[in-house]
Amino acid sequence: MTVDSLECSICLQNLVHPAQLPCGHIFCFLCIKGCAFHRRKCPMCRTLMDVINGGVDLLPGER
Repeated sequence: MTVDSLECSICLQNLVHPAQLPCGHIFCFLCIKGCAFHRRKCPMCRTLMDVINGGVDLLPGER
């Protein structure tokens, strides 16, 4: 399975600029940035995240 075939569980579309949180969940960068603005927890497992201060990694090929 490739990143291109993965779906963002926030927008339910193919991942755009996929970003991985420290907990391992992957979302579109803009989707997770928007979620972090309202709530600083992973939408899947509720683990605390800090997207604003570098708590998210863009997947290889997206940097």
